[in-house]
Amino acid sequence: MYIRIKPIKSHIDYEEALTLVEELVLLDPEPNTDESDQLKIIATLIEDYEKSCFPLEIPSAVDAIKFRMDQLNLRPTDLVPYLGSASRVSEILAGKRKLTIDMINALSAGLGIPEKALLKKDEFENEYSKNIPPKVFKQMLSRGYFEEYNVGDPPTLLAKFFSEQSISPTALFRKSKFRTNNNSNHYILIAWANRVMKKAESIQAANTYVDGVVDLEYMRNIAKYSIDEKNGIKNAISKLLGDGIKVIVEPALEGTKLDGVTIFEDKNHPIIGLSLRYDRLDNFWFSLMHELAHIAKHYSLDETFYYDNFEEKDDQLSNIELEADDVASEALIDSAKWLVSAARIAPSTITAFSLAQELGIHPVIVAGKARFETGKWGYLAKMIKSYTVRDQFEETKW
Repeated sequence: MYIRIKPIKSHIDYEEALTLVEELVLLDPEPNTDESDQLKIIATLIEDYEKSCFPLEIPSAVDAIKFRMDQLNLRPTDLVPYLGSASRVSEILAGKRKLTIDMINALSAGLGIPEKALLKKDEFENEYSKNIPPKVFKQMLSRGYFEEYNVGDPPTLLAKFFSEQSISPTALFRKSKFRTNNNSNHYILIAWANRVMKKAESIQAANTYVDGVVDLEYMRNIAKYSIDEKNGIKNAISKLLGDGIKVIVEPALEGTKLDGVTIFEDKNHPIIGLSLRYDRLDNFWFSLMHELAHIAKHYSLDETFYYDNFEEKDDQLSNIELEADDVASEALIDSAKWLVSAARIAPSTITAFSLAQELGIHPVIVAGKARFETGKWGYLAKMIKSYTVRDQFEETKW
């Protein structure tokens, strides 16, 4: 049977090729015959034409998982070994969470779901590269955000970085409290928080956190570490880690005014992230106390992230933030003692040292409170500038 084989360039050519395939199939040619070879060639041409004209749409990750569940007759509980918990399975199947890289690898290896069906790369690349400015990407690159990935272009690196975030940005907005300027780029905030969580993963805590451990008295005892200028900060962080709380120092990214974050993604090990935006000892201790106040007072709430910019002090602050401010202030300096102290009435180096000695804390904390309460930032400026913090975190890229 003579057949003229030609490239498929149009729909007419395509229809003719389909007819030829049908005729050859009816002949049921023996292997290694001319007809058999012709069938393979035409079938290949048809396949190439279909790929170019009728590309298959990659299903969503949820669609791909549900399709495989239907094929294997699986129940949602059967996905727990791959996704981590029944609640996480429920959230992913409902589209409320995005898959992490570890989940994608587990589903691909364990259930045979193609990785490309679980991660629509172009979609991620466009979303994140569009919302992370080039200058912020360069800053992330210089600080080691992408060190574990192979070199690639910005969209690819950002896609990999963000795809490891187990909660989608949309869901994160719902599960976060932002004490930040309304114009803040939330993608940059999430990038920073993600970096904090990645660094926390490398820290092992011997114990898990027990709700209620952090209270006002506990916080006051932590504040007493401040009196040791050389080792106080490290010892306080070590004490918190011993109680299941991880403290991470990571400079804020450009375009944000961020002092700290409290993260309850894993409530067994709450995370406190501090940016040290101001290189001052008083700022460090207030930031730490404020984030500890979130753990003391807001551990049982639904929010996962509490982002804090302490310069935001307008009338719209939530009761949650006002409460955290009050508890942090009380933990550092007993309000009853502050009201009658000479440090409040006549701020000076001598009165600051006197009250600090009585409370068992560093005098710069008293100086910081006097400046804040009066709004006179020139007070005790020399004392404030004499005590910096960043130099105690030598491994941090500032």
